[in-house]
This record gives sequence, C-alpha cells and structure tokens, in this order.
Amino acid sequence: LTARNPSGDVVFGMSQGAVVASQYKVQSPHGTGNTFLLVENPSRPNGGVLSRFVGLKIPILDVAFTGATPDNGDPTIDIARQYDGWADFPTYPLN
Repeated sequence: LTARNPSGDVVFGMSQGAVVASQYKVQSPHGTGNTFLLVENPSRPNGGVLSRFVGLKIPILDVAFTGATPDNGDPTIDIARQYDGWADFPTYPLN
C-alpha cells in the first residue's frame, strides 16, 4: 500500500508485507524520499527473526532469512510488540 505525500511515497507493510517492503528498500536507490512504515517486521534490525539467522533457509516452508531492513537514508518507522516471536526475537534464545 502506498500513499502520496509531498516529499515521496509512504510505503506500508505489516508482517510478511514488511519483509516485501524491506526487500523493496534494498533495491531502491539511496535517498528516494520515501517513508517506510513497517509493523511487526520479521526483518527488523536488532530483533527480527529473519535478521538473526542470515543465510538460513527452511525449504519446506519456503522461508529465507534475508537479513535486516537496510538503512539507506529513507525514514523508517518500525513498530513491534514486545516479545513477539517474529519481530522481537530474543538475542540469546537458549538463555
């Protein structure tokens, strides 16, 4: 979902949509002027499960751990609920 604003687009993604928006952010050029609003993002830097185990792939579920949402200069608002298993995964899960 995108909405027009004077300085660029607002890109909204929730859960798997936030992963798609993160991949779009990887491909977009630096400083496009877009604002990203990501809710329950599994690719959340320092918390998302997809950023914890980069390079891992679970073929039967078709899940690839692609890494964290990049910081390419576009403003990003990342909202997650505390202790969410996907967006706020523990740093040390066995502790």
